[in-house]
Amino acid sequence: PILRCDPHLGIDRITTIRSYFAQIKGATMDVCGISFPGWPCIAIGFNQDVAWTLTTYNPDVVDVYKAPEVAGGHFEFQDATRPILEKALTLVVFDPATNTTFPFSTTIAWAANFDKPVLRRDVDLNGNPHIWYGHASFTSAPCVWEYFLGLGRATSVPAMLQETDRNAITYTNILMADRLGNKAYLWSGRVPRRGAPTPGRTWAEVQDGTRAAYQWSEMHPASDLPREIGSSLGPAPSPFDAVWVQCN
Repeated sequence: PILRCDPHLGIDRITTIRSYFAQIKGATMDVCGISFPGWPCIAIGFNQDVAWTLTTYNPDVVDVYKAPEVAGGHFEFQDATRPILEKALTLVVFDPATNTTFPFSTTIAWAANFDKPVLRRDVDLNGNPHIWYGHASFTSAPCVWEYFLGLGRATSVPAMLQETDRNAITYTNILMADRLGNKAYLWSGRVPRRGAPTPGRTWAEVQDGTRAAYQWSEMHPASDLPREIGSSLGPAPSPFDAVWVQCN
């Protein structure tokens, strides 16, 4: 089978990510396609029975919370207070113009014992000091390499879907096809399993940062996300047609 797709990257990654065409051949697989330096697998490819491709996606994995700041560099949370720490951070920055890297040091505020970055420290309209902190999840699947190796060994779309659900891959849109004419479109993304937001607000708004009840800790598995499966599917719709950019 042959799949045609636009596997684009973010504009900020065009000059920093290199790909190459490769083949992996052994006792359990013979697969060709696109890989990346350091990857022991094929990210976009095909074997004698199946083919798959993917595109990038920007899932909604960040929510912003607001909490009052109190004296002594603390903020209110769960009827108590937690300290705000200053953390030194050193980043390694890549300069594509010179093909070199250089260190960049900065200091960030951090909500102690809470593992959340403080995005802003300011006063509200009434002059009361507050902090705004982010709650996010950028973790990917347990092992992306294992997933793509599994696709390389697959012989049908149903087998590829089983591999997807088993590895909980939910970080990209995936298109699949097999030699029998089966096709599958998977709209994906790291989608939080959100509960009810702060009363009177939607998840698109700043949440009450003083209560743990409005925070989430789980992500939807791949089996929960929208997908179309069939042998007569036409061109894949845009991933932005999906309604999962912001959802519960």
